Amino acid sequence: MKPSCLVRPLTRSVPAALVLVLALVHGCSIRVPQAEGLVTLWRARSSADELEPYRWELQWAGRVASVFAVDLDGALTAFTSPDGLQILLDGWQIRAAEGLFSGGALLIEVATSGERSFTVGGQVVARVQCGQWLSSNGLNADTIEHSQHCDDPIGTNTIHVGATGDIQRIQFRIHPDYPPLILEHSSLAAVTE
Repeated sequence: MKPSCLVRPLTRSVPAALVLVLALVHGCSIRVPQAEGLVTLWRARSSADELEPYRWELQWAGRVASVFAVDLDGALTAFTSPDGLQILLDGWQIRAAEGLFSGGALLIEVATSGERSFTVGGQVVARVQCGQWLSSNGLNADTIEHSQHCDDPIGTNTIHVGATGDIQRIQFRIHPDYPPLILEHSSLAAVTE
């Protein structure tokens, strides 16, 4: 049985990258209880309209789910749901995912050389080299698309930013055997449905 590591609330003394590296070394699952509790509290005490600014739609491997964005001390954003889905984003990279694979948590180690190492349940499923992020105009004149090309089988990851500077859509290939994971802000998801 794999150990379950609990990611405690992040403080200035424990960098988020260190928490992820330690979890990767030990093959642990990633849980962010402050995010889980917040979503449960929001659902219990908030109307749907109050939650809407925090709601995102997750699409992955035929699965569609509502997740809620929770800022973790400015270091990470957790996209989480009450049923155990958790995606951790460090601003530019998805670093971990829980609740998507039956074999355990996904961890993505990012080396300064650009290499990405994808691990599920302690087993490395891919190592690829990724280039620098490039920016271009998005589909609309007031949006920007940031893209990063990685070697096959990962391909290109994208982050779409709106006119206000807020991320609207994230598309990352997190496993070589599956299609890209897409996170789309609810204001955009409602338009594309």
